[in-house]
Amino acid sequence: MTAVGVEAVAAAAAAAAAPAAGRNAETSTVASAAANASAVAAAAPSTGNSGGLLVVEQELEIKGQQQREEEESSRASEEKSGRDWELAHSVAVASLNNVAVLLSEQGDAEQAEAFHRRALRARELVHGPDHPDVPLLLSNLAGTLFIQGKDSEAEPLHQRALQLREALLDSTHPDVATSLEFLARMALQSGKTYTEMEGLVIRLANAREARLTGCDAPPAIEVGSVMSDLALALRQQKQEQATRAFPLFRRVFLSDAKILGCYHPLVAEDVVNLAIMTALVREDEEPRWAHVFECTRML
Repeated sequence: MTAVGVEAVAAAAAAAAAPAAGRNAETSTVASAAANASAVAAAAPSTGNSGGLLVVEQELEIKGQQQREEEESSRASEEKSGRDWELAHSVAVASLNNVAVLLSEQGDAEQAEAFHRRALRARELVHGPDHPDVPLLLSNLAGTLFIQGKDSEAEPLHQRALQLREALLDSTHPDVATSLEFLARMALQSGKTYTEMEGLVIRLANAREARLTGCDAPPAIEVGSVMSDLALALRQQKQEQATRAFPLFRRVFLSDAKILGCYHPLVAEDVVNLAIMTALVREDEEPRWAHVFECTRML
């Protein structure tokens, strides 16, 4: 229906519905209705106007596509900026840590401590206290504090590093054993008895045994040297402490000999430790471990 047809229908409808209130009123009503109908007809799509609507739809689609592309480009730019910033932050933390290690090697523990603290604070500030890099930074700071004799400050840091490593890593991971070793050494340094540190030493022995089992080329985990230090420390303690510790020394020796064989240097160290412990436990007897010393002669 064309605009003219709509106008005629509207005029006829208005004339039929209008009250007989005078010619002027009727004419006014019909004219108003006709004008409204013309406006509706002009706005309504017609067959001849479909090409124009198609053009408008295409333009809208193009604009929408452009907007989506701009949004994707903006997101990609933000992600790249984030990666660049992350890289810069990681490099900064690594640099702080490296400077601290260098200062520590040069004997400047006080300055090393300051740089270790800055590295730890920067990492925790950006990634939180549970980031995988945090245990190493904690251990480094604790080691520097330990060198300065600040045992009371170092121990909680080592404890926290151990907790994080046990949560993030497998129990056989060497980093777990490293944290246990640090804590065991601190316990020895502070003069704790075997009874006081027994749980810690057993955990260290368990970690080492689990790590060695099934490895073609077992890594050197320092429980052996810790056990040597412990054996020497037990010489200054009461005999009951040595008696309590003896089964663990025997277990470590037997485990190492089975896994590593008699020719391994760690087994030789175990032999010496076990001989010391045997002498401490049996003061009135010579150590009777012929099979142990047989291994020693073959090394």
